Amino acid sequence: MRGNHIIWGRQDYVEPPPLPPEALARVAMCSVMPRWPDRTKPYNWHEVRAGDDVIGFVKTGLGGQSYRTPDMDDWFLVAWDWNRADPPHAHAVLRLLDAVNASAEASV
Repeated sequence: MRGNHIIWGRQDYVEPPPLPPEALARVAMCSVMPRWPDRTKPYNWHEVRAGDDVIGFVKTGLGGQSYRTPDMDDWFLVAWDWNRADPPHAHAVLRLLDAVNASAEASV
């Protein structure tokens, strides 16, 4: 789990490299916002929008970053360790974009 090296006194943790600029540009094309901004529901889901369309959801928990599209029933874990300089939910957004692009190509 992320951060356990601090708790248990390990000094061998190496943080992964930050995302490349191309990946950061893909993440910046989307807007990520809490699904329930007023926090009336206890979910940590965030909507990912491309323009005005919701393309999916991302969340970051103790287990890592996950994504799902609106038609999925389950979450897909994509990363459990990331660089602290990466934008929030960046790895989940990238995998969500890959999944949406793959489904669009398959339907053509």
